[in-house]
Amino acid sequence: NEGRSVDDKPTFIEVLKGRPPDEQALAQEAQAIGEIVAEALQRPVANAHVIYEPPGFGRVAFGGNLVRKDGSTA
Repeated sequence: NEGRSVDDKPTFIEVLKGRPPDEQALAQEAQAIGEIVAEALQRPVANAHVIYEPPGFGRVAFGGNLVRKDGSTA
């Protein structure tokens, strides 16, 4: 990638949610996240890519406490 300016390089943003919202809300959120991160990094929005991780409920433990699918902790 030599010869490419910093502005040409992609920025990847990973998002983890317990449960993702519906597709329309997800699309609006992804657009907003991309714009905010691109502005903060002074990069083109077209190079800000939002990656949504699989739902976190039932597989992520905060402070060692598993967050169950119903939202309770184990």
